[in-house]
Amino acid sequence: MAQPNHLRRIRFWLAIFITGLVISGITAFALQTELNWLITSLHSDALRPIAQFTHLLHWIERVNEGLDVTNARFPSWPMAQTG
Repeated sequence: MAQPNHLRRIRFWLAIFITGLVISGITAFALQTELNWLITSLHSDALRPIAQFTHLLHWIERVNEGLDVTNARFPSWPMAQTG
């Protein structure tokens, strides 16, 4: 009798995983925008102490700088056509 419950749990977590993959695939194109949103939220009064204590803010800002440089040096072809 435990097997149907076990299968239900597997299906639930599989659906969560697939949903996460779909969302990450959709948002992969807007990485620069998402990082800017994340940096803005980490600079908020509520999250800034935690982000600084864990050094997350510094790391995310460094990743953002690297992405800025990479996008400037190697723009993707569709972006080069529209920009």
